[in-house]
This record gives sequence, structure tokens and C-alpha cells, in this order.
Amino acid sequence: PCMLAGSCEKSNACISHAAPSDRAMIDYHIGKWGVKFSFQLRGSVFPKSILVAGSNAIFTAGMHYALTRFADMDQSSNKSNAVHLWTAFNFVLGFLIIFRTQQAYSKFWEGGTLLQQVRGEWFNATSSSVAFCSSDPEKRGEVEEFQHLLVRLMSMLYCAALQQVARMKDEQFDIIDNFGIDDDKLAYLESKEDKCEVLLQWIQRLLCDNIKKDILTASPPIMSRIFHELSRGIVNLQNARKIAEFVFPFPYAQMISVLLMVQWFCVPFITFSIVESWWLASGMAFLSVLTFWSINFIAMELEMPYGDDLNDLPIANMMKDFNCSLRTLMEQSCQLPPSFEFLPEHRELTVRPWTAEISGRNSLRQGRKLERSSTKIGAGLTDQSGASLTSHNRWQAAIRLSKVRVLSDSKQDVHAGLPCRDQAHLGQDSKPRSPPELNTTPPPTSAWKSPRERGERVERTATQPRGAITTAAKASLRD
Repeated sequence: PCMLAGSCEKSNACISHAAPSDRAMIDYHIGKWGVKFSFQLRGSVFPKSILVAGSNAIFTAGMHYALTRFADMDQSSNKSNAVHLWTAFNFVLGFLIIFRTQQAYSKFWEGGTLLQQVRGEWFNATSSSVAFCSSDPEKRGEVEEFQHLLVRLMSMLYCAALQQVARMKDEQFDIIDNFGIDDDKLAYLESKEDKCEVLLQWIQRLLCDNIKKDILTASPPIMSRIFHELSRGIVNLQNARKIAEFVFPFPYAQMISVLLMVQWFCVPFITFSIVESWWLASGMAFLSVLTFWSINFIAMELEMPYGDDLNDLPIANMMKDFNCSLRTLMEQSCQLPPSFEFLPEHRELTVRPWTAEISGRNSLRQGRKLERSSTKIGAGLTDQSGASLTSHNRWQAAIRLSKVRVLSDSKQDVHAGLPCRDQAHLGQDSKPRSPPELNTTPPPTSAWKSPRERGERVERTATQPRGAITTAAKASLRD
């Protein structure tokens, strides 16, 4: 878990405690047929719109029944005029609601895009600053101090940026622990209304000071990239503030709200003039009111993407994700690139799926490489002239291969089948042991000769095929 701001209460900085986990955006799956998720009520606008439409349907049914039963009104004379009036009214109301929905969706999508751009720009600036640090061992302490201060200031900067655009009840977001930063500076930061401007200035000054100290060793044209990314991030933040501070124009919102209420009261009379059946009139009224009010509720949900609603952007989770990225950036394995052992088969540029087993493929490849070397030595290599290697050369090659195997794997007995006289030191247990001392004294020449070369007779029984040897001869060869 990300570290919390342990000193925020002491220094009154703008920093945070753990935010609730239910602020995440609704993550749904449409399924195979795209129907199952339609019955989900969490985050849906249907409960509110059904309440409005249901009350209108009941009112329409009651009024239709009362007018036809007691007032005895003629519906045929008013049908034509009612249809024209209903069509014109719905056209105006539909145009306004669709316009509001389009604007709301544009604001929602742009709001999420701008916050992601701010995150990308500022994280890239932090990553570049860490990568450009000096690798001089004498400055290791200064480099580490600079990096830790930088990631804390960047975490505070992104937190302050999200607090500027958020319209939430609880805007206390997580940051990396700011313990160690000057309390007077944190108190000064708390006194300012726009904390992003102060934090951005601190970060830029920190970079300039460390350039002079040769902590950041990149050339000036490359270093300017960091300042450029910081500036682009603050510009994108101002555009995100535009979405949070500039609401949908009041006249449009007022007009839509008034027309929706007028529609609610007029629908029962319009349906009475068009439809003779009371239950059919009630159904038409329900669908008409449900459609217009649902679309308007959707627009109201999307107009402010930085709020507490279930359909708003996951602001708190975005802050946690940024902190986790900064913490990963500070790990030693992240700052240093991996080593690479180039082999001839790499020229093929083989493409394979990236699975969980790919991390162990390097060890398997090394094992196959050793097996191939062992097979070539056991089969008898040939020199450039095509002649078979002598027994002395085969013994030297085996000694070199034994040294590689001992150093590459201390947990597995990889000396089986090699002419090493000290295998007994490895033992049978699975505990890792230090590599044994290899016997580098050349064995007598007769040890590498076959029984037939040593003058021994190899007996073959009648059931053995030609070329087979006895068990005693095999043991002699293993020796």
C-alpha cells in the first residue's frame, strides 16, 4: 500500500489520509448478449426517471378515466390539433436535451483526458529527472536525497492539482509521506490558495540547484525537456479547471427544466386527446416522460466529471496510481537497465507470447547452452584440420565446462557425466554449498582410452548385438 501523509496534521499541509474505495468508477461488462447489465440499478438513472414517469402514468390513467366516465368529452374533434401541438413541443424539448447531453459527454471525456495528460507529463518529467542523475559513487548520497525530495514534491503537486478540480465532500487524497520537509515551508504552502503554483516553483528551483551541483548531468538542451513537460502539465491543469468551474449555462438549464415540468403536466391531456383507451394512454405517458427525463438525468450526471457520483471519474484512485508509479520509479531495479547476453539465435527475432514463465526462460536457455556444450565434448570435437581432439584437450574442455556449471547453479548437481574427481563434495541434500575445488591435475592418458585401447578384452554374449559391451566395460568407461 502507498504510504500516507504522516506529517500532514502536524504541518497543516494540503495532504491526506486514505480515501474510501467506493469512489471508483462503475466497471461493468456487457456480456455476450448485452442484456444482463441492463438490470443493474447501481449508478443507473432509471430509479429516478421511473419515479417521475410512474407518477405521471398514474395521474394520466386517473384523469383519463374521470374525463371519459363523468365529463363525457368528445376526443375525436381535438385529435388533429393535439398531434401537431405534441410534435412541435417534443421537437423543441428534444433538441435542447440532446444539445445538453452532447456538451456533457464532451466535458466528461475531455475532463478525463486532461487529467491523464497532466499525470503523463509530470511523471515523465520526474522519470527524466531521475534518469539524468549522476552515477558518480561519491555523489550517491546527494543523488538519493534529491530524488526522494523530488518524488514527494511531485506527489504533493498532483494532489493539489486534483484538489483544485475536484468537487467532492472529502478531498483528502493520499500522497507519499512528506515527513522531513521543512515545516515552515509546508505552513507557507497551506496559506496559499493556489498550491500548484508554489509547488511547481519549488520543483523548478530544485532542478536548477541540482544542475549547478552536477547532480543532474544531462546537457542543457535535454534538461529543457523536463521544464517543458512541467509547463505543459500546468497548462492542461488549467484546461481541466475550466471544466470544473464553468458549468452548463444557466438559461439553457433553466429552460430545459421548465419544459420538462410543463411536459409532465401536459402529457395526460395530450394522451387523452389522442388515445381512447385509458391503459394505452397511461403507457404512452410513461414512455414519453421516462425517455426525456432519463436523457436529462444522464446529462446532469456527466456535466461534472470530478464529483462524488458513481459515474464520475475515479479521482482518488488516480492519485493512488500516481503514488504507486512514483514509488516504483524509486526502486533500484527500475532505475538500472537489465543486462543482456547476446546469442546467435537472437538474430532471428523470434516472437512469442509474454507469459509468467518468460522470466525463467533465461535460466532454461543457459541450461540448454551448457547441455549442448557437454554433448559436443562427450561426442568428441574436431579441430580445424578435421582430426579428432586428443584426450588431453578433451580433459581441458571438460574442466572449463565444470567451472561454468559450478558457478551457474549451486543447488543442483550438474557435474554428472563429467570427469571431475570431486563430486562427493556436493552431497545429496538440497542445501546450497560453496563450489568445490576442481581437480585440475590431468588424469593418465589410459583413463581416457576405451577398454579395447587399454588392451582389455570385451566379452560379448550370444544375446548381445554386435557392438554391445558388458556392464564391467561400461563401468570402466564411466570411470
